[in-house]
Amino acid sequence: MLMFDCTKLKEGRVLKGYTLQEVADQRQIDIHAYWRLEKGKTDLKVFHLLKLTDILDQPIEYFLTAQYTQEDFRKIICTLKFLHENTENNQLTDRRFNDGLELLEQSLSIN
Repeated sequence: MLMFDCTKLKEGRVLKGYTLQEVADQRQIDIHAYWRLEKGKTDLKVFHLLKLTDILDQPIEYFLTAQYTQEDFRKIICTLKFLHENTENNQLTDRRFNDGLELLEQSLSIN
């Protein structure tokens, strides 16, 4: 799942050499309202994010991060198991696949 990463607002602003006030002025909002966006205290609407991508000269992907839950990883593991078991001429040896899967499962504390 892709999520908005509010820390990227400050990072992008600093990369451009802008102050909080400069970005707020360009966005035509109060400095405190912009500060709350950078701190993640206010939800950012897509429209505002698109405006900020222009101001900070960054693609929208810059402000997004992939965040997965344990359930997401469980689904990935189940899919990998299914593909491994049902693929002809599998390129991945059973031992290497199982070793990798076991390591992934242990790191996620999945039984």
